[in-house]
Amino acid sequence: MKIYLYDRNRVPYVVRVDMPHKGSDDENKLHFNVETLNGDSALNHQTIDCYNSNPSDLLNVMIENMRRISPGILNIKDSYKEDDKRMLEMMKGFNAYDDMCMAYFYKKENQTAIDEYNALMGTECKTIEDGVQHGFVTFMTM
Repeated sequence: MKIYLYDRNRVPYVVRVDMPHKGSDDENKLHFNVETLNGDSALNHQTIDCYNSNPSDLLNVMIENMRRISPGILNIKDSYKEDDKRMLEMMKGFNAYDDMCMAYFYKKENQTAIDEYNALMGTECKTIEDGVQHGFVTFMTM
C-alpha cells in the first residue's frame, strides 16, 4: 500500500507499507519505506509492531479503514518506482502551480515557481500572466 503526502515544508513523500520479505531485519513483520524525489528518508524501512500472526490481516484492516474513512482518495492498482517518481514530481509541480496562482492573486511575480513549473510540466511560461494567457494557470469558481 502506498500513501502520497506532503510534510510541513510541502516536500512530497511516498510512504509504502510492505509485506514481510527476505532481506529485512524482521522477516515476519510489516514495514514501511519512506521516500522523496531525493531518495530514501531517515524513516525508511521501519517495522510496524503488531501482535497478529498474519501480517496481511493487519494490512487488510488498514486498507478497509482507509476505504471506510476516505473512499474518494483510495485507488487500488499496481504501480512501480517510476510511477512513484512521477507522482512525486506531479506533487512538486502542484506546489509550483499553487505558488503561481498565489502570485497571480497577489499580483506578484514568482520566478522560482515559474521555473519549477516549466521544468516539471514541460511548459515555457515567461511570467505568471503569460501562464494565464496560455492556459497553464487557470482559475475556476464553484
